[in-house]
Amino acid sequence: MIIKHAQHFLTAEGKVFFKEWVKALQRITTKYPGFDAVWPMYSGENLAEIHLFMIFADETAYQRWVSGEEHTRVLDELSVYRIKPWQAKTYVSIV
Repeated sequence: MIIKHAQHFLTAEGKVFFKEWVKALQRITTKYPGFDAVWPMYSGENLAEIHLFMIFADETAYQRWVSGEEHTRVLDELSVYRIKPWQAKTYVSIV
């Protein structure tokens, strides 16, 4: 299992847009074999931070998503709302 954690820093308008953006992201990613789930969360310490967790079955499934055109397109949709660049970490199951 692979968990991708992306941290987004968005304007107030971006936070409103983000809710609809996540719904669209969920519709798109369900078409990718090995994709499991998307969880958006706000940071309790800093409401300007939005955390997005995506779960994939394995590295192959994750690479299918990140190498696809839709991945770039959906990230670009957030670009006008960013107050600083997004950050990401990848977690890989050891069992």
